[in-house]
Amino acid sequence: MISENNDTDAIFKRVWERVSATYPSSPLIPTPTPKMSDTPNSTSKENLSSLLEQEAPLLYEPKNISPSSNHNETKRQADEATNTTQVDYNPTTQFSSVNEEASHVAMLQSMISTILERKSLHNTLAKRTNGEISKTFSQMATEDHHYAKRLSVACFLMSGLRYFPEPKIATLMPSYFSTLRNRFLDAQNHAHQYQTAAQDINDPYLTSLFQELSEYSLTQANQIRIILEKI
Repeated sequence: MISENNDTDAIFKRVWERVSATYPSSPLIPTPTPKMSDTPNSTSKENLSSLLEQEAPLLYEPKNISPSSNHNETKRQADEATNTTQVDYNPTTQFSSVNEEASHVAMLQSMISTILERKSLHNTLAKRTNGEISKTFSQMATEDHHYAKRLSVACFLMSGLRYFPEPKIATLMPSYFSTLRNRFLDAQNHAHQYQTAAQDINDPYLTSLFQELSEYSLTQANQIRIILEKI
């Protein structure tokens, strides 16, 4: 029995040597266990020092952003987030607008005073004459009052102040004919002034009103001319 076992062991040994020579990487061949100092995961002081000295790989490539570009990008994002529109305030423009409105109000008040003085003169002439001439002057005074009221309303809408003063007492010139001639020249001059104001002002209602006043002044000049022709 002992000899048979020895023979069997010898045969197995020879077969195993042949297999090992043919398949050197066979998983059946036991591999020696490496020492701790030879493995990459060794925790010896030498291995730790070498691992710390190695540079870790970068997971991403950082962008080279300058401080100024970073500030501009942050400001742009903040502007987009708020979505606001900056409006420049120009005090000079605002002051000019206020002065322009005050100038228009003063112009309207001057026109109102002039028309009311004209109304007073026409009423005085109506009392000094008779017949058709008296009626003509009375009609002219009524139209003067109408246009003075329209200018007063325009002044109120622009400034919030109602301006309609008491007319001054009309002063007649020594000569009746001189008074009519002077009134004729004033009517022509006022027609030109109203037309100029209509072209300069940027308001549709006042433009239309000044054009009406210009035509009305020319009509008055023509009426006075007809009166002089009848005398």
